[in-house]
Amino acid sequence: MDIKRINDLKKNFKSRNIEVKYFEILEDVKSYILNIIPVECSNGIGRSITL
Repeated sequence: MDIKRINDLKKNFKSRNIEVKYFEILEDVKSYILNIIPVECSNGIGRSITL
């Protein structure tokens, strides 16, 4: 994805008070997530099914 598109998306999200992080490398994402979630916390994923 080109840098202009990324910046446009970040700007749009920010205007809606949504914080954006962009990573080019999957390992950077993993490291970031592991650093922001305290060890004593648990994480869950919700799913929605529409019939």
